[in-house]
Amino acid sequence: MRNGTGYVVVRAAEIVWFEGADNHVRIHSRTQSYLLRTTLSELERTLDPRLFLRIHRSVIISIDEVRTIDNWGHGEHLFVLHDGTRLTSSRRYRAAVRAAFGV
Repeated sequence: MRNGTGYVVVRAAEIVWFEGADNHVRIHSRTQSYLLRTTLSELERTLDPRLFLRIHRSVIISIDEVRTIDNWGHGEHLFVLHDGTRLTSSRRYRAAVRAAFGV
């Protein structure tokens, strides 16, 4: 991704989660965050589904970064990532969460 004077390469293994907002995606890595001009849906099409999972209309997580998953009822789950980030899934992505984690 472009950083003003050049490009920054962020390895997939360094990415913790993605946060969508309109036509931008904030990439949260282990060390910092980056803003990318694209939609979360466009980005999702380019990601390896074995490594990343969409859990909410505005959130994609790295599967390897999940520390715990708690059932919040009604098909929703609370994900706690290794860095302490807490994210909630929505019922719309319940089947994908079950398939990936068996919960």
